[in-house]
Amino acid sequence: MDSVCALGIEQTGGDAGGLRTALGPSADGSGAWVDWGEFEVWLLKRHSKNTLDLLLKYAKRFPSVLEQPSFAGEICALGKDKRRNGTVALVNLSISLGCYDRWKSIVSNSGLTWGKRSGLEAVISILNTDLSDLLPWLSQAVSTLPKAHRSIVVFSPCFPAEPFLQKLISCYNQL
Repeated sequence: MDSVCALGIEQTGGDAGGLRTALGPSADGSGAWVDWGEFEVWLLKRHSKNTLDLLLKYAKRFPSVLEQPSFAGEICALGKDKRRNGTVALVNLSISLGCYDRWKSIVSNSGLTWGKRSGLEAVISILNTDLSDLLPWLSQAVSTLPKAHRSIVVFSPCFPAEPFLQKLISCYNQL
């Protein structure tokens, strides 16, 4: 079913942001299109609203990669997080269109990677997160736990590894 993703992109005045993607001829010989509204509904069944908005944004930005694999370089040139968002969006779009095998071929032929975060980058990101909402959450969490487990939740952030983690962040930021 690879031919399903074989035609072009056309700007239209449709309800779903004005972009339709031509998919190729349908069984009755007429043209078929990506209906971005239907794709949004498809995404909503599988992802949260926040994730849906991000995936829809990137799917609309890069649908040309599914029809012209040479355009995969546009995604390869992005930073790690944006490249990951673009590839995840195109995975979802290709699955919804029935041309996931074509997408896998594009990925293997172009050398496109997901740009997964390293463990250190994930820890740094977590530690650099604004924790101003932590105290209300912690109070609520502690109030729902049995008394025997409350002290573990309250005192576990105070373990002696904190100075080590601060030093680790300092070293990472100097790179």
